[in-house]
Amino acid sequence: MKLSKRASVIALFLVAVVAGGVASAAWLVSGTGTASSQAASAVSLTVTAGTPTASLYPKPAAGYGSGTVGAVQAKVDNPNPFPVQLTSATIGAVSITPLSGRTCAASNVVGLGTIALATPVLLPASSTGTVVTVPGALEMISTAENGCQGAGITAQVTLSGASA
Repeated sequence: MKLSKRASVIALFLVAVVAGGVASAAWLVSGTGTASSQAASAVSLTVTAGTPTASLYPKPAAGYGSGTVGAVQAKVDNPNPFPVQLTSATIGAVSITPLSGRTCAASNVVGLGTIALATPVLLPASSTGTVVTVPGALEMISTAENGCQGAGITAQVTLSGASA
């Protein structure tokens, strides 16, 4: 009886050592090899005209006094799989469509070049129709023709920023 009790204890000890060794080996398993990924390519934003406000008028000698005068508004689509933060706008060519029977030369309105956005605009990934307002983007010359009243004004705008 002593021999079988001793054999049982030894057998249990060997099972514990072997089982512990297997469990230990499972924790130490590793492998090395290669993996791959691919960076996304940035796609240009789509910028379309937003809903304008009737805020532009001939510039007084003292200036406008408010950034809301001459603001332009655009709707922006970000087709990228990452968010984009817009930090500036560059105003390019300006065109004017006067009301029927009136005249208003394009030279009556001036785009103010590159404008830093005081508050950067965050465009979520894969977003559409985000409204971006660029304050103080346009000025009307002080001697603008009377026919410029009520005219529609379109400005080329380039929005710039980086992935966020």
